[in-house]
Amino acid sequence: GADILVTPEYAMQSLFVDKENIFPVTQYVPDPELHAVPCTLTDEGLNRKALRILSCAAQENELYLVVDIPETSPCSPEAAAHNPFANALDTAYECPPDGRIYYNSQVVFDRNGTVIARYRKKNLYLEPFFKPGVESDETALFVTDFGVVFSLQVCFDIAYLHPGLSNVVQRGVKDVAMSTAWVDILPFFV
Repeated sequence: GADILVTPEYAMQSLFVDKENIFPVTQYVPDPELHAVPCTLTDEGLNRKALRILSCAAQENELYLVVDIPETSPCSPEAAAHNPFANALDTAYECPPDGRIYYNSQVVFDRNGTVIARYRKKNLYLEPFFKPGVESDETALFVTDFGVVFSLQVCFDIAYLHPGLSNVVQRGVKDVAMSTAWVDILPFFV
């Protein structure tokens, strides 16, 4: 009977990602403007299978699903040839030799399994394998069919103005969907 489910940060992979072998644990994520339904993908390639399964789960359970996903974003035509979605090439950063930029992203699926939002974490914390998102805070917003506007944020974003607080103060958002990979350690070692 739930309308929305928010999963933890790093639920798709460990906190301990091998920077040299990050590509196999990442997913291609469609631009929300494409209104893509990954559940309809027939190819279960390495970097799309998890996204397809999550999209189908949102569809089958008729709920909004907010998932933290390690995203691979092609910045070269060669890398883009393997992306099942028609995303534009990523030009946010200088393109590395493997032709891909990696982000710690939150992806929102609606009840039909459609990707309706993608937020790339802006405030990274000890995540050298990811680049911070550069998109506007508005990309962290999504509207539900039950009339609630949510802002997204991931873990360490809570300590900064953007995107959550900015969307609350400037856009009047009252609900924030936040994923976190909280580490259970003492805050002060004695």
